[in-house]
Amino acid sequence: AMSRLHPVLHRLRGGLIASAQAYPGEPMRDPRTMDQVARACAAGGAAGIRAQGLADLALITQHVDVPVIGLWKDGHDGVFITPTLTHAIAVAATGCQIVALDATRRPRPDGLTFAQTVAGLKEARPDVLVMADCGSFEDAQRAVDAGVDIVSTTLAGYTGDRVKTDGPDLELLREVVAAFPDVPVICEGRVHTPEQAAAAMEAGAFAVIVGTAITDFASAGLVQSNDKPGKNVTGSSDLTPVADQFDLLVKLLPQAKTVGVLYCTAESNSDVQVKLAAQAAANHGLKLVRYSVSSSNEIQQVVESMVGKVD
Repeated sequence: AMSRLHPVLHRLRGGLIASAQAYPGEPMRDPRTMDQVARACAAGGAAGIRAQGLADLALITQHVDVPVIGLWKDGHDGVFITPTLTHAIAVAATGCQIVALDATRRPRPDGLTFAQTVAGLKEARPDVLVMADCGSFEDAQRAVDAGVDIVSTTLAGYTGDRVKTDGPDLELLREVVAAFPDVPVICEGRVHTPEQAAAAMEAGAFAVIVGTAITDFASAGLVQSNDKPGKNVTGSSDLTPVADQFDLLVKLLPQAKTVGVLYCTAESNSDVQVKLAAQAAANHGLKLVRYSVSSSNEIQQVVESMVGKVD
């Protein structure tokens, strides 16, 4: 099954896709903020980004080198995830590789059926993949019949078709995976813990979509300070204990005099860690040499240039 995967899907397979979305009225509702969150997620290892809104997507697609799933949430009731063909074509124009659509049988604002919307989008933008956000097995069946590229469990528990489970709807996930072995099925919705993400993968998910942690909320512009955020932002930091790492380095390599640090100039979190490293190096009387890259493509070349110049 799935032996001839599209290159974009190959990159998502088995991965964690980070959802970088905020809604009107929320403190983080700013395209620049969502762009920073998406970049932090990609730098942290996310296989892809799911984001909403034309302004957010236009920024994010320029700044991350992982696949982007784009959508446009318009309204709050009924079909509001990329509700019309016009919305879908506009989302595709932002440069995202995948467009997500509500795949339920509920009436759409432009009067088109889901199948007509998919056909229209594929005709207008044959280069873009289509992801069906489903709320039931019947939605998934309809989506596969319409020729979508990806099915997801995004709307399970939100359309009245299924009970809203505490965590992800693994029962629906298993049913859809078993019925359509040739279609990538992504688990999205109420994946709150690593254990739940692992359970989704075990149930056959092609990939899992979740929210994610970032390194330094203050430098990313999300809060006023990490100690007193001043905003309604929650999450956990993946900041490494830089000072402790240098303490260990000195114990393991007491002869070391010069330490090289590889960091990404395009990533504010990297900048934070380099400053901490410089401070820790100075405390131990070590010389710190900075080596910068702007994308993952440059890492091998820069690392090779470090050989012989640092201890």
